[in-house]
Amino acid sequence: MSRFYQILIPLMIALVALAAGIQYNLYQQRVANNERPAAPPFTLNSTQGPVSLQQLKGKAVMLYFGYASCPDVCPVDLAVVGAALKQLSPAELPQVQALFITLDPERDDLERLGEYAAFFHPSLDTLHGSVEQIAAVAKSYGVIYEKSYYSNDKSLYWISHSANFFLINPQGQLARVLPRETTPAELSEHLRSLIH
Repeated sequence: MSRFYQILIPLMIALVALAAGIQYNLYQQRVANNERPAAPPFTLNSTQGPVSLQQLKGKAVMLYFGYASCPDVCPVDLAVVGAALKQLSPAELPQVQALFITLDPERDDLERLGEYAAFFHPSLDTLHGSVEQIAAVAKSYGVIYEKSYYSNDKSLYWISHSANFFLINPQGQLARVLPRETTPAELSEHLRSLIH
């Protein structure tokens, strides 16, 4: 790896982490002020057809943005999601919808996403859209991401991205944004609090 990339990669990771931290802190201030904004609406594609946030009203929804080729952050965070879902009771699990939204629609088709998500938990659903649709949804949730290339070959790239768990209550309000340091027990407890 060239010296340029040895400097660039850690710098990109640090900038994304800083931006994610700022976003998280701003949201925490809103929670402290008892603000519960409506979660930004979206309609994206799943293996079962179009899925809109409106359709999921009445359920607690957890959103996570990432991509199937992610070498480190996404597998760790989705393992947390899977473990949290396993801690829910058989009565609680149907009241929760966990969604993995790809930030890499060019490489992640629905079949690949479905196989990837099933490794973590069978009820973790995946959503896909056009590059423009994904960018709009990510922006509406304050998700920061950027494509970086390994070489002049435009098919060889990674995506630096912020990583948070977005929790939406059954009324469709953005109830919490949890940092990636959240444990499975903490995540399951937050989900449980939304449905009870």
